[in-house]
Amino acid sequence: MQRLGAICLIFLALACRAADNTVLARVAMTAAVPASGLAVYELLQDAKGQDYALVLAPVAALRASGCTFEVLATNAAPQEFVIARTFRPATHAQLALLPECIYDDGRHVILRGTAALMARRTDYDAILRSLPQTPLRWDAPPRTARRAAAFTCVSNAAVAAMIRQVDSNRIWWLTAQLSGETNLVVGTNTYSIYSRNTRYGVPYQKDAAFIFQTMTNLQYQTRYFNWSTWGYISSNVIATKTGTTRANETVLLIAHLDNMPSSGRAPGADDNGSGCVALLLAAEQLIPQVFERTLQLVFATGEEQGLLGSAAYAAALTTQVANVVAVYNFDMIAWSTLAPASFGVHTRVTSHPQFATDLVLAQLYTNVMATYGLAGAAASIVADGETASDHSSFWDVGYPAVLTIENLDDFNAYYHTANDRLQNCNLAYYTTIVKGAVGTAAHAAQLVPEPGSLLYAAFMCMLWRLRAVTHAYSPR
Repeated sequence: MQRLGAICLIFLALACRAADNTVLARVAMTAAVPASGLAVYELLQDAKGQDYALVLAPVAALRASGCTFEVLATNAAPQEFVIARTFRPATHAQLALLPECIYDDGRHVILRGTAALMARRTDYDAILRSLPQTPLRWDAPPRTARRAAAFTCVSNAAVAAMIRQVDSNRIWWLTAQLSGETNLVVGTNTYSIYSRNTRYGVPYQKDAAFIFQTMTNLQYQTRYFNWSTWGYISSNVIATKTGTTRANETVLLIAHLDNMPSSGRAPGADDNGSGCVALLLAAEQLIPQVFERTLQLVFATGEEQGLLGSAAYAAALTTQVANVVAVYNFDMIAWSTLAPASFGVHTRVTSHPQFATDLVLAQLYTNVMATYGLAGAAASIVADGETASDHSSFWDVGYPAVLTIENLDDFNAYYHTANDRLQNCNLAYYTTIVKGAVGTAAHAAQLVPEPGSLLYAAFMCMLWRLRAVTHAYSPR
């Protein structure tokens, strides 16, 4: 009897220890999760459209929360896990069969980020994004506004003039330069971009220098933001135009400059030369105008390796007096084979407490498309919490953000290949989305009326367009 009692005590002790151990769990997302105090490290939507939280907590705490949960891994710490997202079904199946796989929700694969997996991460055509090292914020970061910014879209003649200045020939020319179809000039030297993959590093890439030069010529306050992680060392290009009456409020436009594949030629015309061109065209149209809010354009690197550049920059913003009221991410906006053509503006899932702040941004974009009659592509708001691009780095630290991307049901057949070339882009569709980007940025930053109104605005747009052609974009 004594021996049996001892055995029972041992099992009880083991059970108590197991209950105290931190586990990684899938927790059904309800209103109870934010109120529970559980440490949520990611909020995802599975292939069935079900929202769930990835939580790190002792089993005892999970039970006490009253939330429905499933344990995915024991003895867990955030630095151990990566979330894999791919748009290729064969790659998804491959990842799900890896020994590091601990969970497959049909849309994401959760993996243990072992040294062996990280060493061969370039073998998989997927974004392997580390689980954030701190829990998600349910509110805005410190030192920022804790309410959603108000954005309106009333037809404005000056904004309409800016939108009309967006020209498909210029979009073609810029994309040709970034994708290596034609040469670009950096300083006094001419280069042909063979690849924009982050692993090529400096001095093999001249793309960041070209962007830096272009934004400086347009008279933005331009700087490099250096980052290093996972053995990569690179720089984002940050261009800023300071606002007037609400200069402390920042509207941030972002696109990733890097591309795939990781070896051989990587033109990346759609992914993501197209997003970068949207920022360049917006930069040209916005610079002669006066805005209440500060505009910041971020050309990020390391996106294909796990959102590395944007994650570093988003984290840095939270330590500054940076009230980021809107983040618009542009990633793959040049491919469409459907009629009628459409694209998505993706927000966090509806169950997220900050969903409403994303929705405001998405609605501004769709309102701009409607207000200015941009009928070449239909915009749809998609509340699926898509994490596979740089906007999610800003979600992780609590900023409102949306992703503008082509219809994911009509995915680019040349994605991450040497055939992601300008000749395969739908230029009319692409141009329509860029026009929407320009109008959305102008309304988000809040245009200040200038003397002479439309006449003045049209004159300034023409003046700056001529200057940009001379200094930044013309072949030499």
